[in-house]
Amino acid sequence: MSWKPLAKAIHHVHHGPDSTTYTFNKDHKPALTVDSGTEVTFDNTHAGFVNLTKETTTADVVALDIKSAPELEKLVGLLYVNGPVYVNGAEPGDMLKVEILELQPGSWGWTAIIPGMGLLQNEIPGPHLMTFDLPEGQDYAVFKPGIHLPRQPFYGTMGVAPAEGDQYCLFPRNDIGGNFDCRYLGKGSTLFLPVNVPGALFGVGDAHFCQGDGEICCLALETTMRSRMRLSVVKGKDRLGGPHYETSPERVKEMVSVKGKGEHGAMITGHDRDTVVKQAVKEMLRWLEEEKGLTRVEGYMLFSLVGNLKMMHEIGLGVYTVSASIPLGIFVD
Repeated sequence: MSWKPLAKAIHHVHHGPDSTTYTFNKDHKPALTVDSGTEVTFDNTHAGFVNLTKETTTADVVALDIKSAPELEKLVGLLYVNGPVYVNGAEPGDMLKVEILELQPGSWGWTAIIPGMGLLQNEIPGPHLMTFDLPEGQDYAVFKPGIHLPRQPFYGTMGVAPAEGDQYCLFPRNDIGGNFDCRYLGKGSTLFLPVNVPGALFGVGDAHFCQGDGEICCLALETTMRSRMRLSVVKGKDRLGGPHYETSPERVKEMVSVKGKGEHGAMITGHDRDTVVKQAVKEMLRWLEEEKGLTRVEGYMLFSLVGNLKMMHEIGLGVYTVSASIPLGIFVD
């Protein structure tokens, strides 16, 4: 695809075999070495593409006979990050400060329900697939007529190498970051990561156009991304127990309200946290069916892309209250 030029930067990580890794590891050869405070642009493609295009349909996915999460690579390949970037001066015990300056999603994206994945995998097993046009300059994607998904791009995976030498998958971990899918890390936000090895060895990938809290189908609106970030070393701080972040005011507003409207939510209380979360989501799916005319599958996929989950009540007495909600601004005339 053609990319719109970003603000001037002279350090780039382009997608390719020399800048693609499927693990975080201290022995990976750096794709780029920069000084602290340098701005870097990244180009990230879909996770391998393999058998997935904008024209792929649910019938095509059924034909691939994907029955579990490990078989997902038949469709999209393995999740990867681009990098790693070696930041001069970064040493174990420091923090790596990642300022997210620009995020430009690609021209199309997709989401799916895959057997063996997702919060309600035993009730809505799939497979189901949706693809989306993402025209340049448009601040939404069309889920279906009358429902617009807000443009809220971010990376689902950002991390650094662990101290040990073994290959470590991209699954999230406190000392490295990883595939934590934090949708609050949009443009203007900052991520702080522990540094475990010289240079930190930062990698980024898993581009999303938008995603709801929990990514309950196990997928967001997956897309490509061109981005610009500033990587800086912060010394003299206490060791982080896990990644920290600061959001921009704009991102907070986006998360709270879509097009200036509120949200409709359901609250469920119970004694098992996981059960309460599932019940809250299912209550919202029922509302989407009855009030908005969606099928159960459509409601499930929609919540994965724009839904909000909040812990309302957890005071150590074994009783939990969770709210699940949908922003009303996604529904258009």
